[in-house]
Amino acid sequence: MVSAAVSGVGAFAWNSTTSNDSALFESLAPGAYTAEVSGASGDTGIALAEIYDANSSRAYNPLLPHLVNFSSRVKVGTGGNILIAGFVVGGTTSKTVLIRAS
Repeated sequence: MVSAAVSGVGAFAWNSTTSNDSALFESLAPGAYTAEVSGASGDTGIALAEIYDANSSRAYNPLLPHLVNFSSRVKVGTGGNILIAGFVVGGTTSKTVLIRAS
């Protein structure tokens, strides 16, 4: 499902089945959301987090707001040095989004 979704939104390919990258494909109701990226087992490093609006182009209406994409690249640590990113899904119907961190 993730491979098909990333190609549908124009994200970079999800080709490796042995990758340590992670992904979340989720339908979200309108509202505010926060995504946190932190190191596993106390690890630190650089993370790239991307968020895409994966709604079908058939459902797209240029008169209504929509998310094109969101990305952030930062040095990630632990505790107070984690990355916290927020976003809002607007409107009155649920939206399908793909959230991927690598």
